[in-house]
Amino acid sequence: MHRTLLAAAAIGFAAAPTQADDRPNLLLIVADDLGYADLACYGATDTQTPHLDRLAAGGVTFTNFYANCCVCSPTRASLLTGRYPQRAGVPGVVRVFGNQNFGYLDPTAETLPDRLNTAGYDTALIGKWHLGYRAPNLPLERGFDVFRGWTSGMSAEFVVHRRHGERFLFDGTEPIDKDGVHLTELFTEWSQEYLADRAGDDDPFFLMLCHMAPHKPIEPPAEFVARVKGRHPDLSAKRAEYIAFVEHLDDAIGRTLTTLEQTGLAEDTLVVFVSDNGGLLGAGADNGPLRDGKGSMYEGGLKVPCIASRPGSLPAGAVSDATLLTMDLVPTFCAAASVDATPDGGVAIDGEDFSAVFAGEDFARSARSLYWVRRERWGGVPPSGKIYGPIEAVRSGDWKLTRSNPQAPFELYDLAADPGETTDLARERRDVVDRLRRELVHHAHESGRFPWQRPPAEEWRTEYAPTGTPMP
Repeated sequence: MHRTLLAAAAIGFAAAPTQADDRPNLLLIVADDLGYADLACYGATDTQTPHLDRLAAGGVTFTNFYANCCVCSPTRASLLTGRYPQRAGVPGVVRVFGNQNFGYLDPTAETLPDRLNTAGYDTALIGKWHLGYRAPNLPLERGFDVFRGWTSGMSAEFVVHRRHGERFLFDGTEPIDKDGVHLTELFTEWSQEYLADRAGDDDPFFLMLCHMAPHKPIEPPAEFVARVKGRHPDLSAKRAEYIAFVEHLDDAIGRTLTTLEQTGLAEDTLVVFVSDNGGLLGAGADNGPLRDGKGSMYEGGLKVPCIASRPGSLPAGAVSDATLLTMDLVPTFCAAASVDATPDGGVAIDGEDFSAVFAGEDFARSARSLYWVRRERWGGVPPSGKIYGPIEAVRSGDWKLTRSNPQAPFELYDLAADPGETTDLARERRDVVDRLRRELVHHAHESGRFPWQRPPAEEWRTEYAPTGTPMP
């Protein structure tokens, strides 16, 4: 990993540009279930990710970046609104089956593409959506000018585009068939086409490229698996296939970045890469020294890789330990675009602009507490095989209060001394436990002003999913 600390000189867009022509294009690339330690630039020794490594070498690597939730939909709601997930109406996974659905994106919430549209940005979503299946919560109704992608959480296969026997692949508002084409390849091709189209346009753009890899099913092309097994013959089959899936994703992202360069757009584009939550251990992900993984409120479920780069504007090869959340990208992108993140009459967002990090200023010890909530849990807990209830966490300074089992007591960790969350200090520090529990209750009360909504029953399937169908 790069070890160069951020320089103190003012770099980048710490001050909002005054000329509209100076506003950068914005390219946000989102991976799905990527492990914290699954990139070479984040310490992986068995994975080769040259394209994301190059992005990191030319920009800022964040070592203390958190997803807004340990699963997909809530984080994506925060990524679009700048709000905590429950204040955006999505405290759990948005699902096709109404009686298994735990979120409905607030129709009144102003999204990032909404805000950027007001400033003349062209906005596009390519790839995974997972925030609604019906009006008014489809991408073209939530601020995007272009949508080519997948509305559900996952596909049964990456080359046969179905889930529950239905099509969720769309070009605009029309469901389409592209069976036989790997979804990672398809999203990459679409991103390249979009960038080529934008090359001759004077207006800036916001492209949100949401890959579905390395979310299960783990289905890398055979040549990538052979390459990994050739380098590491002693790896387990599960880990080798997962690494191949990550390397295939890196290769695809490299082609998107190459197109950005070839079209002459690279120097005018702020690129941010991030994962939506921690890696799924059962799929072969590696979260390094962090405890647990996707679906958990331990660090392995929440801390994610994040890289930002803009040639000539951001420091190259820098590392920041600023404590940040996914929702912070909304005001940061708005600052880059000279857009007011809290318009008159609008609901104040929860995210904080971290442009100062690009100027070498300290954001790591912001006074705010950070909160995580998931209003559902599916897991193998006897005797029923699954339990339901909220799981939650709060971080204040270096203290973190957490529970990943709604039937278990809270646990307390000092992340500065114990980043792997190995020693529960709840008994020794009841004062800290009591204080942080009060903060969680207050956060729940504040979030209750924006309750998650369930869509009309006729717009959703009401039967339960077939036995054995995996949840997104």
